[in-house]
Amino acid sequence: MAAANPRSLGHDLAAQIVAASMQQMEDTIAQQKADLRSLSKANDSLKDEVGELKTANEVLRERLGTKSKIESLRGLFGVGGAALLGVAIDLYKAQFPIAVVVAAVGAVLVVFSVFGVPERKAK
Repeated sequence: MAAANPRSLGHDLAAQIVAASMQQMEDTIAQQKADLRSLSKANDSLKDEVGELKTANEVLRERLGTKSKIESLRGLFGVGGAALLGVAIDLYKAQFPIAVVVAAVGAVLVVFSVFGVPERKAK
């Protein structure tokens, strides 16, 4: 407007100052819009990354819970196996033929408690 009719503001210099000021404001706004688009893309990328990390965190928490249960079960196998071996010794002393079966079950439980059950690999 000032460039089209410079005499309306009184002087050519005033019109040029206003035009330059408006151009600077337009450039600043354009730069801020570009910055906003860039920051928005970065924000979307970070949101995606946070989502992936939350999923990975939940998977690891589940695995940790399962690992804890397995460790408890291994402890139970150890205690149960040792108890069965003790009972098998007493049964063997009393000459009961079932002592061999009880000893075998106890030994298997003790082996599982020491070495654990083989884990399946995740696909």
